[in-house]
Amino acid sequence: MMAIDASFFLEILQVYEVQEGPRVSSRMAHLVDHAGRKSAHHAILRDLVMLENQIPRFVLKKVLKFKLPALECAKDKLLSMFMGLCKELSHSR
Repeated sequence: MMAIDASFFLEILQVYEVQEGPRVSSRMAHLVDHAGRKSAHHAILRDLVMLENQIPRFVLKKVLKFKLPALECAKDKLLSMFMGLCKELSHSR
């Protein structure tokens, strides 16, 4: 179950990965409802930071390692994704 949760969490985190150049705002466009509100987006972010939904970092690294060639690449990518998520959360307040 934790592997499935980690996979979902990494899928969401990929959207926030810090990248060079301008950020494309359309990456989360599928989470905007018909009235233009980002209610699903905010609900997912809220759930991600809830204590009972936190996933150990080593589990995230192991799952990400299947996608990337080296553990160091997985660590760097995970750090970049968390930095982007933190920036998003600090701007939403």
